Amino acid sequence: MNNENKTDDVIDQVKQDNPAAKDVLPTGNVVWKALRKIDGMTDEDRMVL
Repeated sequence: MNNENKTDDVIDQVKQDNPAAKDVLPTGNVVWKALRKIDGMTDEDRMVL
């Protein structure tokens, strides 16, 4: 948590060890992506959350 570089390193290592896993690994900001799926919210509202 709060260490994006370490997270990226772990994800990259998993991708190298198991190429099939790359299709199920998170990419980008998963919270933002989930908030984008909610209709009727503005980006400002999403940023507040």
